[in-house]
Amino acid sequence: MPALQMLDNLVPISDFSHGKGSAAFSKVGDDNPVVVLKHNKPAFVIVTPDEYREAKQAEEDLALLTLALKRVAVASDDALVSLSDVMEELGVSQDELDQMDEVEFE
Repeated sequence: MPALQMLDNLVPISDFSHGKGSAAFSKVGDDNPVVVLKHNKPAFVIVTPDEYREAKQAEEDLALLTLALKRVAVASDDALVSLSDVMEELGVSQDELDQMDEVEFE
């Protein structure tokens, strides 16, 4: 977001008690958050529900990635199982996997 546009999205918290809250909410849009200032410091950020969900999903993804990286870092080589060994144990071939439809997880 350009700096000048960001300045337009700074709203003092007093605006909400002076009937200007709806003007602040109308500025909120995709990639256009509004920062609410309290004593001239950022106190709150107003975003769309979609942006909030995306941020929470990114936070969860980062936590899971961090956990996975920690587990990989401490795993010993003898605790790891190769993909080919797992496939053999399950009786699945690479050709069978290649022919399967893609599955999307949410």
